[in-house]
Amino acid sequence: MRNDAAGSALRGAAKIPMIISPAQGNTVTEGSWLNVELYDKRDQGFIEVWLTNAEQKIVDRPALAKQLLAEAGNPRRCKVVFFLSGQADLSEQTEGLLLRNLRG
Repeated sequence: MRNDAAGSALRGAAKIPMIISPAQGNTVTEGSWLNVELYDKRDQGFIEVWLTNAEQKIVDRPALAKQLLAEAGNPRRCKVVFFLSGQADLSEQTEGLLLRNLRG
């Protein structure tokens, strides 16, 4: 779990109702729950949502954003920001970045 200065009920791994992506169909049981990392930073104007590759395939992001904004109280003063896991190999990408930085 990530640690940050913001404190609230949305902080950390949160259990939210499953919001199935229309592209995925009904492959997940209705009424299922999904553990997603959420960080309430409404004091900074946003809510962070961190999704793994697997979660990205089944979560309907627009519906989740709408749900979170409805629960946030004042949706006009808040945005939902999604951080998505990439598809590339992390160690290969990090190595390339470090080598480029060393060369200047």
